[in-house]
Parts: sequence; C-alpha cells; structure tokens
Amino acid sequence: MQNQEVLWVADDRWEYRLIFDVVNTTILDKEVLELVFEGLDTLAKVTLNDAVLGSTDNFHRSWAFPVKKYIKPANNTLVVTFESAVKYSRDQHRLWANISLPELFAHVRKPHFHFGWDWAAQLTTCGIFKPVYLRGYSYARIVST
Repeated sequence: MQNQEVLWVADDRWEYRLIFDVVNTTILDKEVLELVFEGLDTLAKVTLNDAVLGSTDNFHRSWAFPVKKYIKPANNTLVVTFESAVKYSRDQHRLWANISLPELFAHVRKPHFHFGWDWAAQLTTCGIFKPVYLRGYSYARIVST
C-alpha cells in the first residue's frame, strides 16, 4: 500500500469507547480519585459517564482527571475522542489546505516525525498509547510538573 492511500486517517475524528466496572471497589472510598492517562496522542476530549473530564493537547505528557463525583462501581462509560492534529494545525494557524504535512509539525505538541521525515512516512497518528488507570488517595500529594 502506498502512503498516499492512508493519509485520510489523519484527517478524521476517532473515538475510543469502553464500558467498565471498578474491579477493586475499595478504591472508591478514597478522598481523591483520578483517571490517569500516561499517553494520549494528542488532541483528545475525555468523558466519563457523559461528564466532560477535560481535553488534552500535548503528546509528551501524562494527564490525570478527577473522577470522584462521576465514577460508579459498575457500568461506567469512558469515551476518548481524538481530533485531527492536521486539521487543528491548519485551522488554528490559518494555513492553506495544500500545505504539506511536514510543515505542520511546529503547530502541535506531538512528535515531529508523525508528519513525515526523510526516514518516516507521513502517518499522523492519534490514540491511546500508554496505560490508563484509576488512582486514589486520601492524603496530600506532592507532584512535580
């Protein structure tokens, strides 16, 4: 398959949907509950049980969203919707539609080679690429950012 035949993938919106139960329900007793995403690529909106938890805009970091008031012991619906990084770059920076993908990389926080390189195809990806988990605690935390 030629690279040109799959470039449409980068222009679409993609949705991941999961219905899940909390396996260890004792975590629900913690004062703070966070849904942690160690890797989201890149422009995502995260919802849990129809409540918008937040949006992401950076491939190079992890994200944690408070979920204490939204999560249930069973039948939770998690939806992560990814927007096109290519369309975002064009729309936000008023670039012409015929600009080449490699020139777009400077306008979004994701690996530059996703837009094509001398050694990499132009395949501007999106998705969940690292672990996702529920974290709970009932004490103060010190976090370095």
